[in-house]
Amino acid sequence: MLKRSLVLAILIWAPLSYAPPGPSAGSYRIESLFNTSDAVCAGTVRGVRDAASLAGAQSPYGPTVIRTFSLATARCYKGALQPDDDVQYTTYERAAWPANGDYGLLVIKRSSAGIFTLMSPWGNLDDASLSLLAPLESSGTSQLETDLLFNLRALSDPEAVSRQLRMLQGFDHLRPATIAIVRPYTKDTDRRVATAAFAVLARTEDPADLAALCQYAQDPKLDEIAWQYGFNLGSIRKQEARQALECLAGTQVRALNYEAVGAVRAMRSPASVPGLMRLLDHPDQNMQSIAYNALCEIVQRKGYPALGGNGFLLNRAALVASWRQWWNETGMLQYPDR
Repeated sequence: MLKRSLVLAILIWAPLSYAPPGPSAGSYRIESLFNTSDAVCAGTVRGVRDAASLAGAQSPYGPTVIRTFSLATARCYKGALQPDDDVQYTTYERAAWPANGDYGLLVIKRSSAGIFTLMSPWGNLDDASLSLLAPLESSGTSQLETDLLFNLRALSDPEAVSRQLRMLQGFDHLRPATIAIVRPYTKDTDRRVATAAFAVLARTEDPADLAALCQYAQDPKLDEIAWQYGFNLGSIRKQEARQALECLAGTQVRALNYEAVGAVRAMRSPASVPGLMRLLDHPDQNMQSIAYNALCEIVQRKGYPALGGNGFLLNRAALVASWRQWWNETGMLQYPDR
């Protein structure tokens, strides 16, 4: 029988012994994957075999091979994958994935007959746990969201919980009930879990959640792990969130403060001037530079055009002194700190 042609677009799977590069936190979008795929199915890998070696081809992890397998599907969220459909994907010789018995989620796209190629350069994502399936209530991303929550409640290992939360962060929109389930995880004693939960909540742009994140970010140790979770604060434009963003910009957590000050700068609100003035004392000179440029754009002092990062750093002491003098003599009256 002529096998259906499938292209593996991206994989959300169990961890690899030799894991290929994966997308950074927050760099993938579930809705986009669904829109560009032909089928999205969870199931168990069967019939793994190496179809061919690519002569002379090397990955950073070793010689490159084409690996073929089929999937015993447990649930398809979009389209369908038949038992006689094969999936091939280019990987490296020592890769532990795929192995018979692996369980995960395939996002796949049809290709020419008998050819199966991994479109994504990432290889796989191992954030999602779908070993359990909730009762079937809907389809598509809605059912996937339900299943992820169903598994989240069953997980106890902090690393697994944080990864499941990071998977939920990939949704453009989450149901209010999902947000209500995620919010208590911000109180978890494990920083990975709490940080992942805050990263999910940050997508909603809720000022109260952002303010709570700022209080949590006063812990200097958060800087060590926050980079693992994409907060996407830089796209926020809600004026109601401005004060929370200014608070986040003042922290020393780099995964938060650069994003937050970028959002504040983009808003160009005169109400941000007092907070930006305080950022001129930030210990990170790059943060000082961004604050300086934001001040130049909002206040537009004559003779003080924004100089960009290098221009500011070369003249930092003099420029900061000038802005402080302006603030003490004029600025604090024109832009009162509310």
